[in-house]
Amino acid sequence: MKASRTLVAASFLVCLTACGSPALLALNPASSIEGQRVNEYPLVVRQSFMASIGGTDFAFPAGSYRAAFEDASGVYFRADAPVVMQDALFGSSLRVGGVYVARSSWRDARPYLVQPAGNTTLLDRTPALTIEPGKRL
Repeated sequence: MKASRTLVAASFLVCLTACGSPALLALNPASSIEGQRVNEYPLVVRQSFMASIGGTDFAFPAGSYRAAFEDASGVYFRADAPVVMQDALFGSSLRVGGVYVARSSWRDARPYLVQPAGNTTLLDRTPALTIEPGKRL
């Protein structure tokens, strides 16, 4: 039983690392969401929230998230504090992550993680995630 749980967990981590991520680009100073330039406004997450994937929980912190990079469809805002991964088999560890916001709307947001290999993984949208653009920097 323990071997099968270990195999499932290892397969999950391989999938997270190997799953393709979009081509990430350096942040363009002109990038905007709903007319607001993302490099001028931090994203504010008012309350910490949890997101899960494959039986592993991730605790995302409340606070300011700054635009870090982008792809063709949206902008990746990185959390100032680490994301805490909580797994029954592997325990807790710290990860880099944040919130991905689609260019179409501030309301179209979902959490993301940066994997150890450097690629990103978008997690499912969660109703616990409430964001708003912060005050202009």
